[in-house]
Amino acid sequence: DDVGWKTSLNFLNGAMECDWNERYQTNGGDMVDLGAVCDWWEDQGMDWRRITKIWIPWEHKLAGSLPPEIRHLTHLKSVSMAYQNITGDIPPGVCSLTKLEELSLSNNYVTGRLPKCMKNMKELRILAMDDNLL
Repeated sequence: DDVGWKTSLNFLNGAMECDWNERYQTNGGDMVDLGAVCDWWEDQGMDWRRITKIWIPWEHKLAGSLPPEIRHLTHLKSVSMAYQNITGDIPPGVCSLTKLEELSLSNNYVTGRLPKCMKNMKELRILAMDDNLL
């Protein structure tokens, strides 16, 4: 069954954004975070956490469109959501993600055209959009 943003990996559950994930043990025994992954940094004696990666493996079958609110995650470096059931257009707000290095949405149902402003995303090194409806 497909799951939406609210039920997959604790997204939008009222917790802090850096808690929108689940711990998972790989076949090699390593522990990894699935969902929102945050980096810590310190500024003026305070610790901060910022979402820098969203990784959702194929077995989660996340359904729905990329929310326009993704534009607020300005510290994102990597979005990897291949083999989901992501639909609709890429929201133009993705161009606000100036630190984004990887956008992997292969094997989904993304439609339309890529936002023209994406050509200005200087850090974007990996754009994987194969097997969509573009």
